[in-house]
Amino acid sequence: MNKKFLVVLIILLAIVLGVVLGLLQVKHSRDKENTEIQIDNPPVSENENENEKNDTQETEDPIVTKKETKVRAVYLTGWSAGTKSKRESTITNLKENGFNGVVIDIKDEAGRLSYDSEVQDAVDIKASQKMISNVRDVIQEFHDNDIYVIGRIVTFKDPLYAKSKTEVAYQYADGTLWKDYSGNNWPNPYNTKYWEYPIALAEEAAELGFDEIQFDYIRFPSSEGKVKQIAFGFDSDTKTKADVIAGFLSKVMEEMEPYHVVISADVFGITTKRAGDFENIGQDFARIAKIVDVICPMVYPSHYAYNEYKIPKPDKDPYHTVYGALKDAKARIEEAIPSTEHSAMIRPYLQDFTASWLGSGNYLTYGTAEVQSQIQACFDLRIDELILWDPSNKYCYDALQQATWLSDEEYEAKLLEEQQKMEQEQVNTESNEGVE
Repeated sequence: MNKKFLVVLIILLAIVLGVVLGLLQVKHSRDKENTEIQIDNPPVSENENENEKNDTQETEDPIVTKKETKVRAVYLTGWSAGTKSKRESTITNLKENGFNGVVIDIKDEAGRLSYDSEVQDAVDIKASQKMISNVRDVIQEFHDNDIYVIGRIVTFKDPLYAKSKTEVAYQYADGTLWKDYSGNNWPNPYNTKYWEYPIALAEEAAELGFDEIQFDYIRFPSSEGKVKQIAFGFDSDTKTKADVIAGFLSKVMEEMEPYHVVISADVFGITTKRAGDFENIGQDFARIAKIVDVICPMVYPSHYAYNEYKIPKPDKDPYHTVYGALKDAKARIEEAIPSTEHSAMIRPYLQDFTASWLGSGNYLTYGTAEVQSQIQACFDLRIDELILWDPSNKYCYDALQQATWLSDEEYEAKLLEEQQKMEQEQVNTESNEGVE
């Protein structure tokens, strides 16, 4: 074989071998690359595809539940909540002293709304007062500081609405309008047409971002006017006042269910003392507690009659007045509502104001010590939610940290002490009756 030809053949074979080896290397690299990609992104099975689809659906349509916050709050008027400096100082005081909530007026006792509302009735009667220029921003500011926001709606006292739409107002038998001692008209709870207005305000408030809607003045007039002369009309012959208030709150719970906000109701403090609607204003404590999420008895010591709970002047003994009222509140619920059924959380309103109208010698100037004693009464009954009330919105914030939560042993000892005290009082009563 020609040497020259042999050399050329060897060169050609080398070239072919190089090409083959190169192609094999490329294939190996690609196979390796594909293998690495498959490890980072493993193939998705049909079941996993279904799970991913479900996850997407859950993200788009989450299950919303009501907030479960242990609320310790203070009340603010619309003007206070709408004033930047007041709002900022309130936030600071709340956070520094262990509070975590505010109650803000949506609609006050005069029927005025704290912010612009798009509810048609509110627009019609010009109820909005623009105390809060941008309510969404205010709510967000509180939320940014981990503060729970409650919107208060004064319900069956609305002079503005009742004056503008007299067909819903109380009347005398001759058809003339009833007025309270201040010359104001009130809407008649028996007229269910009026129910639409506070419920519409509540729905709007939920959409605005309020965590809870609180209904105040869910009652008939008590001593505000000549109530015995009111001709209630409608179905007042077959339904009691308590039936009407319970019916309204049940309607509220039904209409508000899609919004997943907490619903609370304010009641007179004295309603905790006896069963039923003994005040004849439509407030049956236990019956209301069966309906709403939170019930707020206003147990202000200044509002109790002399010798109530065997306390000569209740305003001068805030601890025992509040303790007695809330002990009764718990008893009302335990007696009337089985443990297997729904019952409202008790969150009392406490007094942070001085009741000087009671006259010299009948009241205390309320400060930190008096507020602390009321909070301590709550804690001693294992009630850990509360709201401070002062119409001027000036609070003894430091009172909360001065109250102490009892240990289980201390709580049991406290119950035993109270039981022994009751037994001794019973013995004394029987002894006195024997002497007579």
